[in-house]
Amino acid sequence: MDTLQPKPGSQPQAASNCCVSSFLTKQTKQQCSIASQDLFPLATITLLPSQGYCSYTFLVSNYFTGGSEAESQFILQFRHSKFALDINTTSAAALVYGTYAPNTQELLDFTGTGGLPNLRLYRMDLIGGVTYQSIAPAHIILSEAEFERQLKLIEGFANFAARGWQVDSIRKIGTHTTGKVGAVLPQKLKQLADGLPRENLKAAARKTLAALEHIKSLPQALNHGDVLPSNIMVDPVTLQLVGLVDWAEAESLPFGTCLYGLEHLLGIMTVDTHGRQTFEYYNRAFELRVHFWHSLRDFIPALTMPSLRECVLQAKKMGTLLWHGTTVPSIESSMIETMRQTLFTWRLSFQPAMMICEAF
Repeated sequence: MDTLQPKPGSQPQAASNCCVSSFLTKQTKQQCSIASQDLFPLATITLLPSQGYCSYTFLVSNYFTGGSEAESQFILQFRHSKFALDINTTSAAALVYGTYAPNTQELLDFTGTGGLPNLRLYRMDLIGGVTYQSIAPAHIILSEAEFERQLKLIEGFANFAARGWQVDSIRKIGTHTTGKVGAVLPQKLKQLADGLPRENLKAAARKTLAALEHIKSLPQALNHGDVLPSNIMVDPVTLQLVGLVDWAEAESLPFGTCLYGLEHLLGIMTVDTHGRQTFEYYNRAFELRVHFWHSLRDFIPALTMPSLRECVLQAKKMGTLLWHGTTVPSIESSMIETMRQTLFTWRLSFQPAMMICEAF
């Protein structure tokens, strides 16, 4: 890789005030800013306005490669060692998903040093566009233009997901590393079957647990692990999918596990008359859902086989249950309640009418 050189004449840019990661003190955040500027002294270093819970992230701009005047932008991200990235996994993501995933390298490990203890610094490609969260239709009734843009996004998500199916992707991933979720799939599903608050959801978890061996027969795919609107990057005009960011939770799981993310493209979180958050589907969600599965079948011809289609649907349900049904002790109770309410709404995914749709 060519060495990056500073473009003469560029000036540092002050980081903006925003809601940022809670695991860093004010002093440590200032040290991160100084360390970034020291590494790239003549670049423009900008604190990103949207920060994750486990990272502290800057945009580096006004850099050029070699003797070229073409500017280059990339991401610098500080992470606590407790939330360190697995470089083998992020490298596999870039190989399997191409431009949908950023190339990532670890620049510095500050663990054990006096200046920035227990922090690691990564450089990542910049995934362009804006977050889907910032531009998603904020109302239930879609206009024709909004519907057409949503179709483009759905097609892109199908294309993204299909890349994980390719047999060659398994070789790119290498050894089947079992992550935090994959290592305890039976236990988690059993916990959900016993602990979910409604009988129909418990029944869905029991059926998924019974089908687990069938689900495991699917190709092992590198699942993103956190397919949320804030991690989905889209073109601000066309709404075409640009890529996904934050691959920290990625791991090898049966293909289809991450398809729970489809639901985020079919509706929005709203607030009811009692001030509680709930999920509502767009008025044309049924058409969008059908378009997704038809597109996925076009990308993966093997899904014309009914047995494979059913297996992928079961994997999707498993992903929905695991993501929206498992509470995380470190998350605030209000967030847990929101996750539960979302799962209650998504119970439609387990009803026969929805199954007809999802079976093409």
